[in-house]
This record gives sequence, structure tokens and C-alpha cells, in this order.
Amino acid sequence: MRETIAIFAFLTITGHRARRSRASFAGTEHKIEQFYPDTGPLRRKLYVKHLQFFEACASFTELCFMAANRLGKSEGVRAYEMTLHLTGKYPPCGKGRRFIRPISA
Repeated sequence: MRETIAIFAFLTITGHRARRSRASFAGTEHKIEQFYPDTGPLRRKLYVKHLQFFEACASFTELCFMAANRLGKSEGVRAYEMTLHLTGKYPPCGKGRRFIRPISA
């Protein structure tokens, strides 16, 4: 009897985790469009160092974006830039490196 309860509890816990992980990805397929908007509390003008980094990408092949923790280095800079290059969909205001068509990396 205890084994049955333990198995049921395990299945309940793992099922809940699976639902939660799927739910955390809901609505993220267009997340790239939420980065660096023109207006609002997260407007592009507030991210001076990030934009300078993107502009430097046009001139240099190797760059280092060194900043403190939780400032958007991984997702807001590198992943954002890689997504732009992979999709070929660049924002109209972007001044960084642009490829003519999507790249493969």
C-alpha cells in the first residue's frame, strides 16, 4: 500500500513539474519583439551600454560585454543578437552588424 501511495505521489509531483515547465514557455515564441522597445519603462534609450555594444559589432569581429550580474548579458545582448542574425529580422533602428539573409550557426 505504501508503495502505491509513493508512486502516486511521485507521478503527481512530476506531472505538476511538467505542466509548470510547459507553462513557463507559453508565449515566448515572440519574446524577441519585447526587447528594446521605442517607448515605455524599458525603452531603448535607457540601455546605453547595450546599444553601444551592438554598434561596435558592425566594426569589430570580437567583442567583450563585461558587466555586473543580472544586467542582461546573456539574454539581452548575446542571445538577442544571435536571434537577429539567425532570423535575419533586424529592428529598423539597429546600427550593428547586419547580414543580407539569415545565417546558420
